[in-house]
Amino acid sequence: IFSEALPYGTWEVATDPNGNVYLETGYLPGNPGSWASTLNYYRIRKGLTDPVTGNVTWTVVDDYPGSGQFSHRADSITIRPKSNPTLTAEIWVAGSAINAKTFNDSFPFVRRSLDGGMSWATANAWPVPRGYSFVAGNVVSGADINGVAYVSVRYQKKVGKAVQNDMLTFRSVNQGASWT
Repeated sequence: IFSEALPYGTWEVATDPNGNVYLETGYLPGNPGSWASTLNYYRIRKGLTDPVTGNVTWTVVDDYPGSGQFSHRADSITIRPKSNPTLTAEIWVAGSAINAKTFNDSFPFVRRSLDGGMSWATANAWPVPRGYSFVAGNVVSGADINGVAYVSVRYQKKVGKAVQNDMLTFRSVNQGASWT
């Protein structure tokens, strides 16, 4: 139902209770290469299925970030389950970014749409625990039926001479405005 040549990465798919399909893909507007070595971003597409023909029409609902010197990639896309399926889908996308010029300054991010992809906002950052540093990739987000959002992020910390990898999970009860 979807065909496009893409230079890298994996595709993430989510569906809402109304049968809409949301597809996350990476996109390199410049020179294809490592996601960290060129300015690139991800796209969220919404697929609407014609109930008569079964044909799917795809519309880009988010290009992020679109400009700047940080390359972004999405690691997950989820739809918040609703108690009433007729409500508009709440979409959560999580991923990581890195400075494409220095390969430093990587950080996790979460974006959300509370209106089925018509508008998007970046959730506020959560505190990095003391002694930890972020590891690019492996950022996953989602929200439950009560509107509580979660994000799990891979962090590292030095323990003696070794490096310990941990997945830390943060929770937000206010649509990503603050995290614990």
